[in-house]
This record gives sequence, C-alpha cells and structure tokens, in this order.
Amino acid sequence: MLRAFVAVKLGREVESRIIELMAQLKEARADIRWVGHEAIHLTLRFLGEVEEARVAGIVEALKARVSRLHPLRIETGGLGAFPSLARPRVLWVGCKGNGLRELGEATEGAMVGFGFARETRPFTPHVTLGRVRSLRDWDKLRALIAHRATESFGASDVSEVILFRSTLTPEGARYSRLGSVVLEGGGRG
Repeated sequence: MLRAFVAVKLGREVESRIIELMAQLKEARADIRWVGHEAIHLTLRFLGEVEEARVAGIVEALKARVSRLHPLRIETGGLGAFPSLARPRVLWVGCKGNGLRELGEATEGAMVGFGFARETRPFTPHVTLGRVRSLRDWDKLRALIAHRATESFGASDVSEVILFRSTLTPEGARYSRLGSVVLEGGGRG
C-alpha cells in the first residue's frame, strides 16, 4: 500500500515567491510545521492508501477524463487558514483560474469512476504552506497574514496533472511522481 494524491505543480517563479513568503512568515516563530520547498503543489484529490497494483489504472482513469481539458493558467494569491484564522489548522495561499474548477471536477469524476468514494468537502484550490501545531505566537503570525491577505504571488501555466506518492517521514512528507497526464485540450472532461 502507498499514500497517493493527484496534484499540479506550479511554475518556478511562483514557487520562489511562495518560498520567500514562507521565510518571512517563519520570522513570527509560530508553532507551524512548514511544508518543504520541494513539496509546493496544488492538490486536486487526496486518495489516501492505495494498492500499488492500482496505480496504472488510476493514471488511465485520469487520462480518460483529464487529458481532454485544455492547459490552464493558475493565479496564486491571498493568505488564509483552514478552518479559519480564529481556529487555524492549515495555512494556505489561494489559487484560482479559468478551467481550475473544471479540472477539479474532472479529477473527482475520474476517481469516483475508478471506485473511490466521492469527496465530501468542497474543492477549495490552495497551496498548503504549513500545519499549525499549537497557537504559540499565533497572534504575531496572524498579524503578518492579515497584512498580506490579498497579495498576489504570480501565475503558473499548467499543462499536466501528476499522481504523487506521499511517504511520511519524521522530517515531513516526501513526494515522488507515480505518473502524469498531459492536458491536451479538444474536449470537456
């Protein structure tokens, strides 16, 4: 068994700006487990534990639905926390773009069609920056977040969807590519 998720990677310029942002937010010294720089991505669908024998089928299911979509441009910007800034568990940068909802729906449809249970939470496109471990020095960090709440971090052109493996380690999750699907256009997902 392996932990897997479907995601898109952002361009180097956007990644660099998000890494810069994280460095500035770390100055608050809040109790956050920050995401590693190589782990910056936008998750389309978390799959959880899957059998290794199902990986090729998952990629094919994605290809059948997602490859028909056109490449898209994703804008990143805005800072926040789930479920809220008052009760934070996850810090995030928001994502939006024409075709992003459609990509999320196509990914969900492919996974439900392959036998995964439908996701119960609404698709909220974001890049996770870190997970809140405690509220120690949270007020300092919340002030920094409020100051930059509407800031833009740039746009990325996205032309592929990636199936990743997530390996949990004491230093945090490590990701490796299991397969990918190119957004070729020419139809609806």
